[in-house]
Amino acid sequence: MKQFTFEIYGAEQVPAELANVKAWTDEHAHTAVLVQIYAGLLEKRRIERVVKMVKEALPDALIAGASSGGEIKSGRMIPQSVLICISVFEETTVSMLTYQAKAGEESETGRAVCAAIEGTPEIKAAELFADSWKISTAVLFPEINKCSSRVKMFGAAPYAHDVKHEMFIFTGDNMTDVTLIVILYAGKGFHVTTDYCIGWQPIGTAMTVTKADGTMLFEIDGHTATSVYEKYLQIPADDHFYENAFAFPLLLYTHDTYMLRMPFSCTPEGAVSLVAPVKEGDTLFLSYGDIITLLAELDETRKRMERFRPQYIRLYSCATRKMFWKKNIDKELQPAQRVAESSGFFTGGELLRVNGQLIHFNSTLLIIGMREGTGGSRESALSRRLQEADDTDLIHTAMVRRMAHFINVAMQEAHGGHM
Repeated sequence: MKQFTFEIYGAEQVPAELANVKAWTDEHAHTAVLVQIYAGLLEKRRIERVVKMVKEALPDALIAGASSGGEIKSGRMIPQSVLICISVFEETTVSMLTYQAKAGEESETGRAVCAAIEGTPEIKAAELFADSWKISTAVLFPEINKCSSRVKMFGAAPYAHDVKHEMFIFTGDNMTDVTLIVILYAGKGFHVTTDYCIGWQPIGTAMTVTKADGTMLFEIDGHTATSVYEKYLQIPADDHFYENAFAFPLLLYTHDTYMLRMPFSCTPEGAVSLVAPVKEGDTLFLSYGDIITLLAELDETRKRMERFRPQYIRLYSCATRKMFWKKNIDKELQPAQRVAESSGFFTGGELLRVNGQLIHFNSTLLIIGMREGTGGSRESALSRRLQEADDTDLIHTAMVRRMAHFINVAMQEAHGGHM
């Protein structure tokens, strides 16, 4: 498995980079070429030009892409760009399915994906780009999940550097109405491992979703969803709700797994729009990002990945984590790079099969290690225990103030106060 990764800021850069890839593929036997494009620069004409150049240079390549909320190259966030990641496989069979499903067609599409997976000999993994802004993963995933539990599944939803822009996924043949891309990896020599890091810690007591519809959360414990944020964290339901609440996502426990649900916006009636769905009866906690826990989790995932010895690591990280870490975001990305070459993008949702369930995560870092054959990454002389964060500005004043307010309200309730 050979990896080529390069960022571009103008189409004139593309021919020289692709020439290097073509020269390598001309000289080496290979079974598949997969091109993934993470587009932080969202002008579709620019992307179309890039795609056309890729198709001309590598006519047999599979091309899949997504709008990006930030690009990751060599374990670092790079300036806003179009990042091209090309994987050349030497013994793996790679195929790609594309769907233009609309809302209401998710179950049928999920069944088709499940059948395709089951019909692929020696299938090892399925990677999904799902436009969850247009279709419901809560309806789609249960049908896909009926395929063999031995198949690893992972992927991402699109995002954008500026949330006012359209978020989309695309292929080499369709830039306009693709809502689901499924990449299938098959063959005895292909090996993949998946891992993830959350790092957010629950605060307070468990709460119950009492009214919800997909990604719209209306009530928690019989009260409006925004009232929980107002009461415990002094975050009002106004135009600044997202920028104030992103550091305190809801922690959902389901399928024996903790996952985060990011509040994206709110309504005047007190409902909260989430990036991924919840359902009535779900158990929730408020949560906060804990630096020490994050660093410890990252170090553990690094150790597990080293044991796997990947040739390449793909990183799909939620855009909210970039906002949380701010200028220190590379502290989260570098542990993977110490193991193998790592690239990816900041997403609008992370997709991963955990405990037999295909789950739509948010505010989570996915780490996917791949290799062909028994070989693996370089010996990691750089591998060492991650140093603790030394930037105290990470724990900013607003977070400390809101945590203090939460503790005060929780103590009052413990002594007989009410919601």
